[in-house]
Amino acid sequence: MSEIAVINPSESEIKNFAESRMVSFVPMAAVDENLQSITKDEIRKLANVRRGYTYFKNGDVLFAKITPCMENGKIFIARNLKNGIGFGSTEFHVLRVREKVLPKWLFYFLWNPEFRKEAENNMTGTAGQQRVPVDFLKNSKIPLPSVAEQKKIIAYLDSLSQKFRQLQNLQSQTISNFSDLRQSILSQAFNPVS
Repeated sequence: MSEIAVINPSESEIKNFAESRMVSFVPMAAVDENLQSITKDEIRKLANVRRGYTYFKNGDVLFAKITPCMENGKIFIARNLKNGIGFGSTEFHVLRVREKVLPKWLFYFLWNPEFRKEAENNMTGTAGQQRVPVDFLKNSKIPLPSVAEQKKIIAYLDSLSQKFRQLQNLQSQTISNFSDLRQSILSQAFNPVS
């Protein structure tokens, strides 16, 4: 993977940016593992986040490295960041694709349950504080078809993901309807109308 992506890129490329520049801030809790996106980022001054947080920019793929966030699939592609820049939890690995690799190709590879299971098997640290080491990512093998083939596969996976979300929404609505129906039946059973 280290051949197709820069892992945890340096923020030296923004060293000359004004400390007053506004940027996005993304805590781990703001990442929705079902939608694979940021639910709500905060806007902060660069001076307030430059130290002690993880740097990334639009197009970077963020991969939660700590348990249980990694196993739950907290992975997303950074988009629509304020001034194109973001900072967030130190519990993210940031992957910036090189030429001939689409960010979404890398995203789907990282999101694959088999890859995440392998990452889980390689975690280090104490129970409850285990993390995916950067060397695991650097040394992971990833297939690399042509960009045209990546686009075809991504389109197919996007279609499946959309259908999956529709089914999740339908399931949630069905559960809600069932709950409402059960409450109504119980209410009628125990509070009969005279």
